[in-house]
Amino acid sequence: FTNINYIPAPYTVFKNVYYYLETDDSESDALYLLLSKVVSNSPAQGAFSTKQAAGIDGAIDDGDPQTGTIRSYDGSDQTANDCIDSNGEYNLGNTESYACIIRVYNAL
Repeated sequence: FTNINYIPAPYTVFKNVYYYLETDDSESDALYLLLSKVVSNSPAQGAFSTKQAAGIDGAIDDGDPQTGTIRSYDGSDQTANDCIDSNGEYNLGNTESYACIIRVYNAL
């Protein structure tokens, strides 16, 4: 995609969350909806706490950050393992407010 417009997520309690469609070459060009902060036109920055991301994943999907429709990742502005620990599970010991981004696969 080129010239992507970042759209503020409407009607949400989450501040500074934007969404946009993106493709993932490692997922056979899968199309997904990315929920993240965008700062200085740089997307994929953490927008959710680990607890929030795990809650969303558990309520809507399978609760596993690496599988299913809802998948979570460390924000691009975070240290490795802030959102997802080295075992591939939610790092619920992390209390940072904005550690995670969320990808919603098969959003269309």
